[in-house]
Amino acid sequence: MARVLVTGASGFIGGHVARRLSADGHAVVANGRDGARLDPLRSATTEVIACDLETGDLDPLLQDCGIGWLQKIRNE
Repeated sequence: MARVLVTGASGFIGGHVARRLSADGHAVVANGRDGARLDPLRSATTEVIACDLETGDLDPLLQDCGIGWLQKIRNE
């Protein structure tokens, strides 16, 4: 199975996408700004990396990922 990057995983939709991919056997890199909301996603198949995509280093997120689910909803 593929290693999949899911951004926005600390939110409602991204969290559900990350859980489903993990349940289907994919290795998941779950990303979001709120580390506390990412912690419940942590498992043997899910790596959690908290950072803001606008200011953070993206290299650790993209390492060895073949697929990405990129989600960004901005409230302005």
